[in-house]
Amino acid sequence: MVFFYARILYKGERTMKKIRKNTFSVLVAALSIVLALITVVYAVVLFSFRVDGKIDGNTDTINREELLNLEVTETSVSFAKAGEEGRKNISLTVKNDTNVNIAYSFGLSADNNSLTESQFSVLAGAVLVYFDGNFEGTLSSLIQNGEKIFDNGYVMAKGDKTRTQSHVLSLELHIATEQSLLGKEFGVRVTTYSRNANYANTILVSDETGFLRAA
Repeated sequence: MVFFYARILYKGERTMKKIRKNTFSVLVAALSIVLALITVVYAVVLFSFRVDGKIDGNTDTINREELLNLEVTETSVSFAKAGEEGRKNISLTVKNDTNVNIAYSFGLSADNNSLTESQFSVLAGAVLVYFDGNFEGTLSSLIQNGEKIFDNGYVMAKGDKTRTQSHVLSLELHIATEQSLLGKEFGVRVTTYSRNANYANTILVSDETGFLRAA
């Protein structure tokens, strides 16, 4: 009887150990899922912000550090001549000193400065806008809703050293513009919108091997 009871007790202990082991495995699996979900959410919000780059080169800071900023070359715009000869080329240089791959776009808006609304309306209708050499439209048509977004899938990879990419915003007074618009000054504002690169449609490669794998 004692031997039989001992065997039952031994089997009972083995069963309880097995149950505890299975329960522990389930808890570990559940914890892994929770951690995975937390990681996914964290990755989504990791680099979701806007860098507000003004035409005078001032930028907001990210986590108190200028990890990504926009540099431009002019504070305001006026034309001494109409046509291509008087074109204003504004250089936009984006710097990425973060540890993530980013996608970015630009927003263009303008204000009349000291011009009257009527004067600015006429002037904006005569200003031709080019971005990286491509004609985009007149200034008035582009900013009729407040801001024009230039988003052609710009991507910048992370790296050990600061990455930079440059673009050119060009403004030109139509060749047939009346002379009274020459010398009239107006303000231009450029905003940089930045976010994580979307890996569903973006593949980043650093060498020929990576390119072949991506292909």
